[in-house]
Amino acid sequence: QRLVCHRRAEAGTELEILGEVTARYDERGRTYVDIEVTVSGTDDAARPLWTSSVTFTPTATLGAPA
Repeated sequence: QRLVCHRRAEAGTELEILGEVTARYDERGRTYVDIEVTVSGTDDAARPLWTSSVTFTPTATLGAPA
């Protein structure tokens, strides 16, 4: 996971979280997804507080048999 802090916010700030699956692919017999997430304060959603990029195998979350 890669987490980048862009700025700070005061404690108690209401947050807006937007996430997107940017890729889904199979490798070594497993399904992987790449996800991008942006966290902003609702007072200034155009300026993110932090962003995150992660790749993982979402076996249970994408409906694969458990």
